[in-house]
Amino acid sequence: MGMFIRAGVGALLFTAIALHAQTVVPVPASPEAGVPVFPASIVDRPYKVLGEVKTKSQTDVARELWTRAKKMGADAVITANSGDRSGAAVKFTAPAPDGR
Repeated sequence: MGMFIRAGVGALLFTAIALHAQTVVPVPASPEAGVPVFPASIVDRPYKVLGEVKTKSQTDVARELWTRAKKMGADAVITANSGDRSGAAVKFTAPAPDGR
């Protein structure tokens, strides 16, 4: 009986992970458009999170997130997700090693 319970729990966990993976769709980075929006965290320099930014836009999520973050004084948006159309507005606290 314990084997069946473990199998059931495993199946539920797999289903939850699969459903979560379908809803978390990173916004592609858009440096060519001059929009500093990235699908992951930034590891090359320290930053302070100013707050979460969200949009209801279905078309240009990256540009809309950046517009909102810029109003907060942000340097970039990280962990951008087109599933829930959100990200974290961040302010860099030091330059990148290459001086950017």
